[in-house]
Amino acid sequence: MIAVLSVFVKQTGIQYLVIIPAYFILTKEFKIFLIATLSLAIGLVVGLFLFDQMYPGNFLLNTFKGINNGVSIARVYDVFSHFFLKYQVIMVLGILLSVRYFFGSHDHVFKFLSFINVGIFSFAVVTSVKEGSWINYYNEFIALSIILIALEVKALIDHGIFQDRLASFVSYAAALYLIVLLPNVMLQKIFHEHFNHLKNTSAIFAQRQQTAKWLSNHLKKDTYFISFDDQINAMLPTHAMVPNKDIVPTQSKFNYKQVTEHYYSGLIKYIIKPRTSAISEFMGADFTGCKEVFSTADYAVLENKSN
Repeated sequence: MIAVLSVFVKQTGIQYLVIIPAYFILTKEFKIFLIATLSLAIGLVVGLFLFDQMYPGNFLLNTFKGINNGVSIARVYDVFSHFFLKYQVIMVLGILLSVRYFFGSHDHVFKFLSFINVGIFSFAVVTSVKEGSWINYYNEFIALSIILIALEVKALIDHGIFQDRLASFVSYAAALYLIVLLPNVMLQKIFHEHFNHLKNTSAIFAQRQQTAKWLSNHLKKDTYFISFDDQINAMLPTHAMVPNKDIVPTQSKFNYKQVTEHYYSGLIKYIIKPRTSAISEFMGADFTGCKEVFSTADYAVLENKSN
């Protein structure tokens, strides 16, 4: 059930629909394989039905067409080299322990975790061929590798191996590495990815809510808006013309011709601009002639008069 839910939480969750049945085939647990495959299939069908009812057509469109960014073999090396130089110890130990546990352990938990770890590492390498990919594709592998390393350290402690001088030195070095690494991983995420979110105040969020409420009252069923604010897009996902900003970069091969067509036909009724932004054009749609019809301290709603 958790594996199925992961598909609808993040696109990479789709890998578990393959990895889990594959594990039971390799371990020759054919009865469990049939049960797992059937359960995954039923869960997936039910999930697709529910999400399609909530967001008719939009869920599948955003999930599958939204990843059509083009591919580049050079991108694989670029992403992997950055990942390896940053997490080389964890990567080496993660792969080494995964192989050792899968072939050397009789404990199904260890074998299962090891197989999944190799699977998600392989999936990260393959999918990093996509333009726009980055080292966050390896996040699940890093997390699971740290768990496997912790299990191995616990086993070594239980066997008293750290009483030896060399082993003791290695253990202290590894502990120091993790003590320095883990806070830096979290801080890097905060400062380089979420710092702008942390600076947002409740007053700014209230303005987003006011803007979304105004739009909801003025948009008809088949009309849209263009916004450069992810949270406003998330509040009205079925009316946001470009809800997923990951597919916007210039290297994307996604067909945005529809944006221009909808804008000049009048289907895109409003444009939401932050007060701090000087943007006046998006994907061929020119906003310079639009009139402001609603505003807050930080946002302006412009009405498209193209039609």
